[in-house]
Amino acid sequence: METPPTSPKGAETKTAASTQGWRGRFGALLTGNLRTGALVEELPRIFPLFLFLFGAGMILISLVGDQGLIAYYHLQQERDRLREEVTHLELRERKLRQEIHALTSSRSYIETLARRRLGLVRPGEIVIQLPPRETP
Repeated sequence: METPPTSPKGAETKTAASTQGWRGRFGALLTGNLRTGALVEELPRIFPLFLFLFGAGMILISLVGDQGLIAYYHLQQERDRLREEVTHLELRERKLRQEIHALTSSRSYIETLARRRLGLVRPGEIVIQLPPRETP
């Protein structure tokens, strides 16, 4: 009869947690069923996973967060739209200031506006009204 082989002196016997892979050993460490040194032994194996998850999370946050790239792109579009609106409003303001100046300083401009907008005529002028043009 043969005797079963025995483990060498000092060799650790495998536990159920150590045969389940790093998840089982990490879970066993969290529940207190595995010695503290086991985590140190597992770090070289689980560190790349944690590093990957951390990097993926940072990329996700940088893309869709409140200060992410997508928000930055929308802010740039809003800034460009507002700049165009400011330019348009500045041009309109300049034209209105010119019209105010003309209204306060030029009697001929006031007369021209009265004739055009109100249909006023001078005494002795003959008004000829033509029918509106028909567009083909």
